Formats: sequence, C-alpha cells, structure tokens
Amino acid sequence: MKMKIFFPLIAAILLLSQALQSQTAIPLGPQTSVFSTMVRGYHFTAPTNFIICGLYIPTDASTGFQTVEVVRFTSAAPPAFAGTTNAFTSLFYQTNWLPNTMIPCSIPVSTGDIIGVYGARASNMVNSYGAANTVSNISGIPVTFQRSGMQANLSTQQMANIWSEVNGPIGRIIMYHQCCTPPNPIPPIQGDSVMCTSDTKTYTLDTVGVGFGATTYAWSVPSGATILSGQGSNSITVQFNNATNNDSLCITATNSCNSVSRCFRYKVDTIPVINSIIQGPGAYCEGDSGNYFIFNVPNATSYTWSINGQGTITSGQGTINVTAAFMLPGVHQLCVEASNACGTSDTICRTIVVSEFETAVAGNDTAFCGFNGLILANAPVNGTGIWTQIGGIGSTQYSNVNGSITNTTVNAAGIYTYVWTITNGLCVSSDTIQVSYDEMPVLFAGQDRNNCGLTYTLTASDPNRGTAVWSLGSGPGTATFASPTVRNSSVTVDEYGTYSFIWTATNGMCTISDTVSIRFDERPVPFAGNDTTFCAYEFNLYAQPNTVGTGKWTNPSPSPQASITNDTLYNSFVSNVQEGEYTFRWTITNGSCPPQSDVVKITIRDPASVEAKFTQEPEEAFAGEEVQFTDVSLGSPSTWYWQFGDQNEAFEQNPVHTYLEGGLYEVFFRIRTEEGCVDSILVSVDVSDKLIVPN
Repeated sequence: MKMKIFFPLIAAILLLSQALQSQTAIPLGPQTSVFSTMVRGYHFTAPTNFIICGLYIPTDASTGFQTVEVVRFTSAAPPAFAGTTNAFTSLFYQTNWLPNTMIPCSIPVSTGDIIGVYGARASNMVNSYGAANTVSNISGIPVTFQRSGMQANLSTQQMANIWSEVNGPIGRIIMYHQCCTPPNPIPPIQGDSVMCTSDTKTYTLDTVGVGFGATTYAWSVPSGATILSGQGSNSITVQFNNATNNDSLCITATNSCNSVSRCFRYKVDTIPVINSIIQGPGAYCEGDSGNYFIFNVPNATSYTWSINGQGTITSGQGTINVTAAFMLPGVHQLCVEASNACGTSDTICRTIVVSEFETAVAGNDTAFCGFNGLILANAPVNGTGIWTQIGGIGSTQYSNVNGSITNTTVNAAGIYTYVWTITNGLCVSSDTIQVSYDEMPVLFAGQDRNNCGLTYTLTASDPNRGTAVWSLGSGPGTATFASPTVRNSSVTVDEYGTYSFIWTATNGMCTISDTVSIRFDERPVPFAGNDTTFCAYEFNLYAQPNTVGTGKWTNPSPSPQASITNDTLYNSFVSNVQEGEYTFRWTITNGSCPPQSDVVKITIRDPASVEAKFTQEPEEAFAGEEVQFTDVSLGSPSTWYWQFGDQNEAFEQNPVHTYLEGGLYEVFFRIRTEEGCVDSILVSVDVSDKLIVPN
C-alpha cells in the first residue's frame, strides 16, 4: 500500500525547518538536455542510512513551480521500459512549490532501500536532463543514479506504472542531507546607521530571537573601524576613525553550526561643501516659475532652498533640483545650503531680477461705418506697447502704431483683428480686439404711387450689402407688411389715405434709409337707386350719395333725351321727359381707382291718367258714429293709403272709420297704380259732437 505525505498540511513547519537548517547537496552534475510533458527522475540503492531533508529542481530548463515525489520500491527496482511496476510506497509528494526555494522534507532512508526520486517544473513537466548512470556520493559513499520515470504528468497525478531505462539521461532533482540546526540571528542589528568621523557607537543583537543554543557571537568591522569592547557577546562598542563610507559590520552566532551572518550597513559622513553655482535663469516676469539646480554635493543628505523676497519654492525642496515661483517684481536672492547629520554647508546664492507684468487691454470689440476709426487700449506704465494686425482682408495704417489710442485706416471693408502687446523686460502681455469696418449700403425705396385699395406691393431695390427692412413712416392708419425684410413685400393699411414707407438698410454700423409715398384710394361702390315709374314729366334721381370721389349722371339712352339739371348731384332734378322709359347711369371716379357705374331705369306715365277721389257717407259726420269712405279715383289704382287726421290710418280701398271726438280733420288719401303712377288728395272732414235731447 502507498503512503502519501502531503506537504500543504505541514507547510508552515517545513518552511521554518528549512529556514533554521543547514544541509549538504548530493551532486548530480550539469544539465545535458531538456524534455517536457511527462515526468522523469532516477532510482538508486541507498549505500548508507541518511535523511533526505530537502529537494530542489535546478532552474536550467525552467523557472516554473516545482512538483516532486519520492517512493520506496517494495520488491525490486522498476523494470525496463516498456515494463512497469506499482510495487512501491510513496514517501513524499509536493506540487506547485515556489520556483526558487528548496522544498523542505524529512524522509529517512535505510541502507539497501531502493528509492525513486521524480520531479519537473511547471504544469507541462519541463525536465532538466543529466548524464546517464550519474555517479555521485552520499556521505562520501559512492552511489549511481539510473534513469526512471512515468508516462504521465506528475502535477495532475501521483506516480504510477513506473519504468526504468538505465542507459538514458536522468531527470535532475537535487537531494539534500546532513541537516543540522545552527543558531540564527533572526532580528536585525540595532544601532545608528549614520555617524561622523571619530564617533563611537554601540550595536546590539537581541538574543531573544536567536535560537538553537548559540554559544558565542563573532563580530566583524571594516578597516578604519575598531571594536572597543564586547567581541564574543551580543553587544559591541565601535569607534569610527578612518572608516570608509557606506560599509557594513556583521555578526555570526555559533554552536556546532555557524548561523547565517547578519550585517548592518552604515554611513560615515563629513560636513558637506558646495563647490558648484546655482544653475538656472537670472530674469523673470512676475508670477513666473523657473527650474534651478546644483550638482550633487558629496555626503549631503538634504538641501535647503530659500528666497529672500516675494518668492516660493513650489517643488523639489530638499533636493538638488527645485522649482521657484517669483510673485512680485524686484531683485531677489535664491539661496541653497547642503546638510547631513554632521552639519550644514556654507550658503550660496543667485541674484534673480523679476520684471513687473502689465496686463494689456485692447478694449472692446467695435465697429465703424466707413474705412477708419479710433481704437483705444490701456497705456503701459513702464513697458512699451505696439499694435499689430493679425486678421483682415486688407491692410491697416495707424496714426501711431505704439500709441494706446490710435486712428486706424483700412483699404478694404471687413472684419480686422488687432493685437495690443505690452512688453516690460521679460513680461509680455497681449490682448486681442476685433474691429469691423462696414461699408454704407445703396438702396432705393421705389417711385411714389397711387393705389386703389388697401393693399399694395412695394417695389424697392435690394441693398448692395447688408440687410434691409420696411417700416411705416406716416399715414392716417396702421400698416402691416407681409414680409418686412423683402424688397417687394406687400403692405396692407387699415385706412385710406397717403402713407410714407421707409426702406432701411443696415450693414454693421452703417444705416441708410429711403422713403416712398403711396396714396391708398377707396374703390367706390355706386348705387343709382331703384327702378321707378313716375306719372310726371319731371322728377328727382335718387342715387346713394357717394362717400369718396366724384359722381356724374349720364343719360345713355339718347331717345327720348332728358335734361339733367346738375349731373354731379346724386339727387339731381330731371326735366324735359316724355311718356316712356329712360336709363340713367351714375358713375363715381376716385383717384387711381377705375370708374365704377350703376344704372337705374325710370318709366314715365301720363300724369293725367290717374286722379285720387273719394266720398264719405254720411256727409255730415258725428262723433261716435261710423263714416264710410269710398274710393272713386280715376286710373284703376292698385294700392290705397288713408290717413284720417286723428293719427289713424288704413290701407284698404273703402275703409270705415269712427271719430271719437268732434272737430275738423284733414283726411289724406293716396293711390298708386300698377304702373307706379301716384296721386293724392287732402280733404277736410267736419265731425260734429252728437246732440243729446232730453225727454
């Protein structure tokens, strides 16, 4: 049965064991070749009793993690390939051990044991091959290592089906034996690490941390240092006279084995001396920063920089390179001194001249109408100023190129960019201004016109540059522009009359206007009156009075011809007519509006063809009694109208009426024929109060 010892369960113990042990490597010889994918090793017969206290795979072929296993064959050495055996016991197995560390173990081996040792690096089993039948020794007794292996990956499974090839190269896994446990000064040496020439210092090792029975301590110091006392103990006193700089003193703890030495590095200093000058600029503008340095000073551990004025070390303090910022103008001293534990050097300085910074203000962006204009910047106090053009389609002439206030003249309209620069020593300040030189546009609002109606289409010309807009100048009402920025926009007013419209063009700072006058005339709507029949040979026309323009009557039907007394009166009197039909035209003309006409037809009948007459019954009328009025007119009337004189009226042909009170009443009677002839009569009717005779 195989016995497995898994290192992860005892890793901490074995690591400590390795740290505290001293051991001897069993030599294997150099690498001869490399193989990977399957594990290889060797088997041997132990010539003596010993303990394997460590295993290590050399890094010649790979520096990957280490995987090893040690077995003891229980009957015989493994058979020649392709024969295999599983008659063995696993004594130790470890996978993925640290690359550069011996794998600690404790495997007892007895004389005559047939032992197999196998291992490789990394997950793909990189083997470092040594010579075939490698001859070595264990405790001075010769031993031969013969090739052995397994056709599998040891990092994924333990050894099985082991074979041997005694004439093939072995897999190199170094075994360690003869382990002893020396004392070990684990804690560091305590004492000063920096001293000056002729100093005396004490150094001590804490013996509590030194285990495994240390019996004595051996100290060593470099040339130029002397141990005054304490050799052999854990504490010594040392005087440093001519000791070299940056050297070490060491201690070794001893019993049957010597411990690993523990050393303490120290430094011997002298007061630094600065032999270089401060390197860097000597002039600045206020607020600027600069880099300064000196060459390394031997033995110096730190550097202190200072400025005896308005300045600040912004970075690098304590080093040979610093950045210094100078906040105010003037003459400053930048100084540095070097120091170490032994003292401080003399101070060296550098003079720095800082100029005042004057902020340039070019003024506000502006624009001029025309090709010249005055630009205004701030005047320098100590420095000098100058104008320069950095943009624009033309060139500029200055009345004073160095003057903060100067007149400029350009040779082409457009936008120009100027820079006003003030220079004072190393201080340079600039500011930029944009100036637009605008050209006056040319435009025409159009000819004055008369317009019939409330809407007119304007006829201006577009400006040759810039943009234009319409506005109302004057007029009796308000105006609405359909497209105020369009030259031929239509405009609608709300009252008739004469208006002025302004066409204004703007090109930057340039503005120009032109005005056009438009009179809006109302289109007349004439009405000559209703067609009428007159039973008379003279009458009045009755057109609707015109509110605008002038009207005129004409008699377009020449036969029969009528006489119009005043043809411009809407109700002109007409005479010299005969029985028949006449046509009269009423025409109104108003300003720019085309004449508008309407006609009326007048029919003339014989005036004698109709006569209004009536009778009453009884002829002697009394109040409270009915009176019968009877139409006896000539001419066959078709409509009748009665007014009885007491605010009562009737429309039938033969009405009956009762007067409530006696009195003299005026009865008005009017008749009309179907042809339109009209006649009327006014008759007085005497109504008596009724006489009541008592019985």
